[in-house]
Amino acid sequence: CIGIADSFVSALVDQGVAEQTARECCWLVDSQGLITADRAQLPPHKQVYAHQHPGSAELLECIEMLRPTALIGCAGQAGQFTEPVVRAMASINQRPLIFALSNPTSKAECSAEQAYYWSEGRAVFASGSPFGPVQFEGHTLVPGQGNNAYIFPGVGLGALACQATRVTDRMFLQAAACLASQVSDEDLAMGRIYPALTRIRSVSAEIAVAVAEEAWRAGLAGCE
Repeated sequence: CIGIADSFVSALVDQGVAEQTARECCWLVDSQGLITADRAQLPPHKQVYAHQHPGSAELLECIEMLRPTALIGCAGQAGQFTEPVVRAMASINQRPLIFALSNPTSKAECSAEQAYYWSEGRAVFASGSPFGPVQFEGHTLVPGQGNNAYIFPGVGLGALACQATRVTDRMFLQAAACLASQVSDEDLAMGRIYPALTRIRSVSAEIAVAVAEEAWRAGLAGCE
């Protein structure tokens, strides 16, 4: 979760947002509840996301207090995105982002079908485990799978092609931006926020170019 938050902050900073302001957009929940500044004995990596705010051990209460636009699950705790939680997100947002990224499927915070039905078909859903298409009120909604197969092949190819001396966080940031640019209007119409895996070769080639360009910009490429 910290890695996701750090990447999100880096992306906002790239767009001109002050780092502290970007960090204040991220709220973390761990096994003890909302991470806040008054929590004792927080490890350093959590302290940077510990904001001044009343705490709560209940996810639903946290959502009602903070009114987030996105809910990202990556702690391997199955079923944490309950019906009240998803409905609360849908009441706050027209298109709530529900990312149940824990895998395998038995660890998923909720299923695609649950996210869609509990949000009246409005959720933008992604998962770490594969879920099939969902039929909702005459529409076919296709969940996206946040799988490293979308990123690692292109990163590896780009690093090898330019003989990069090391792989940096910024290379992954550029890879993510490139991946997002590969999502078509057709994908979005189906509710899918990733390109189809059938396009993985062409997507990986584009990511490799973006990674190599970043390596050259950073002076890390080993070839001309």
